[in-house]
This record gives sequence, C-alpha cells and structure tokens, in this order.
Amino acid sequence: MRLAVLPVLHRPGKYNTREAVMKVFPYTIVYRAAADSVRIVRVLHQAKKYFN
Repeated sequence: MRLAVLPVLHRPGKYNTREAVMKVFPYTIVYRAAADSVRIVRVLHQAKKYFN
C-alpha cells in the first residue's frame, strides 16, 4: 500500500480522513494525510459497521 506516496488517492472519509480499502485482506485503513506525514487513525474489519 502506498499511503505515503499518494495519500489523496483513496476515498474521503469522515472527520477529515481518508479510507483505503485493502483488496487482499478484509480491512479498511482510515488515515489522515498532512503535507509531510500520514497518520493511521483506525484499522477496520470490513465485516463490522463503522459507527464513529
């Protein structure tokens, strides 16, 4: 996964985040991208509901 290279490639999420859906594993990575860093906020299993 290339979050650090192209952080704006993935879909926008809630609360100024972005969501990267993994194709091989059933997880979604929720992250915030700044000019010089990427901070992973949450890793969600796709079988669970995103309630926050």
